[in-house]
Amino acid sequence: MKSPYTGKEMRSIYEQDTWRFRNEEFKCYRLFWYDDTVGERFTTSEEDDAAYLQVTNQYREKYGIPYTDEIIALRKRYKVSAAKMAKLLGLGTNQYRMYENGEVPNLSNGKLIKSAMNPKIMLDFLRDAKQILTDTDYRKIEERLKKIIDNNSQYEVLLYEKKRLYSSERGIANGFGELSLERLKKIIIYILNNCETVWVTKLNKILFYLDFCAYRNFGQAMTGLSYRAIDYGPVPDKWEKVYSEFDEVQQIPKQIDKCSGNIIKTDTIIKDLSCLFEKEQELLKYICQNLGKKSATALSKLSHEEDVWKRHCATHSLIPFQEAFFIKAL
Repeated sequence: MKSPYTGKEMRSIYEQDTWRFRNEEFKCYRLFWYDDTVGERFTTSEEDDAAYLQVTNQYREKYGIPYTDEIIALRKRYKVSAAKMAKLLGLGTNQYRMYENGEVPNLSNGKLIKSAMNPKIMLDFLRDAKQILTDTDYRKIEERLKKIIDNNSQYEVLLYEKKRLYSSERGIANGFGELSLERLKKIIIYILNNCETVWVTKLNKILFYLDFCAYRNFGQAMTGLSYRAIDYGPVPDKWEKVYSEFDEVQQIPKQIDKCSGNIIKTDTIIKDLSCLFEKEQELLKYICQNLGKKSATALSKLSHEEDVWKRHCATHSLIPFQEAFFIKAL
């Protein structure tokens, strides 16, 4: 970034900052640009947005307030418009739409929306709002809710699968990443489509760099996975279960000289990445372009040079996502 005063390139550095949000203080990291000539520092709107998301996600985690994608997914699950959802919850239409656009609900509205995730409670909300809905709308929503309740066992299986694969509840431990198996599957398949000869070790490292760069750049990771520092570098926690979860992904044992391991392959081609934001798609493409041609050995060596791994490898502990601001490779 060039200085608005001198026109010269400025030096940049990530620094911890304190951000006050709703009368509470939260720590975050921000990228600052320094013009040493005039003694000024600057930020960009993108960097401010990333810091703001770090802060508001901490607030959501602390008070159990649903995340933006969860609020959107809730309405889609019930197949109602934002206007009707607002009516059912007793909220203003514009207010509810703001929540879907990233505004953080206050504590009471947050708990209200979270309670609506239970279809039985949502059915009670519907019955309470019967007088302000048309008969057609009421019957359609009621039928949908009863169907969801009757098929709740399928939903419970999905929740079980998430708990089996994700080692952490959504929060700072996984970079506030969305816990979505479909999203995770598409990311993995895209990597397999766009990287050369993907061994397990190579996929471990690519996912690590993807999530930690996403948290650093956007304030939120992409896969929902947590990462552990082991002797062989950073790896997704429960990676063995993750790579065995999807029918579209196969592990093929292979031996070269005295070294043996598994290559990850797929016959599926991913073209639709609409589950990712545009900036996430760009980062995924960037990571594949910059790391995809490297060998598993080269990527392992690269990760071993990271201080963020060295600080946690002795105890084999989870790597805090705050370490994302000290990644050196990308």
